[in-house]
Amino acid sequence: DEALGAVKVPKITVGGTLKEPLVAGQAFGDDLVLEGIRVDHAEISSTLKGTVANVESLSASIGKGKLSASGRYDYAKKSGNFAIKADDLALDRLTPAGKGASNVTGTVSGLGTASISPSGTWRGKLSGTLQNVVVNTAPFGGGNWNVAYDGETITGAASIGKLDRFLLLENVGYRPSDEIGRASW
Repeated sequence: DEALGAVKVPKITVGGTLKEPLVAGQAFGDDLVLEGIRVDHAEISSTLKGTVANVESLSASIGKGKLSASGRYDYAKKSGNFAIKADDLALDRLTPAGKGASNVTGTVSGLGTASISPSGTWRGKLSGTLQNVVVNTAPFGGGNWNVAYDGETITGAASIGKLDRFLLLENVGYRPSDEIGRASW
């Protein structure tokens, strides 16, 4: 919903027929802000052939971290599949000051997949690791995390810590369709 920056489209190709249009292009941008997250550089290469849109590659640099994604969506079948990979994304860039009461640093890495069905239902799973996590001034070390969405409820878990301190979230759930948006612990 919120974006700031300029995106350049150095190459776009339009062809095909009315029945089977073909559009292919590349775009990139520097110093973008997407949903409050500063992205140093992003680029995309995609095609639309007939009713099938393909994101061959989407990449973003966020600090020293990298994000990459690809996917396919068929407008006629109203379904698609997507994959994402994150490597060493800085937590303080993903949770900038003002979005919470804590200052969180460290990095996050992970892999995920998502799909959308013809009914419009999204499903997905993400999992990965957290490294060198510090909350305010307390070092917690690293650990694992996972998040899943089954079309109705977001669930997840995370475990980070050392012998003398740790954070453990088990069986966390959130149902976006609830009027108040109740979380379960």
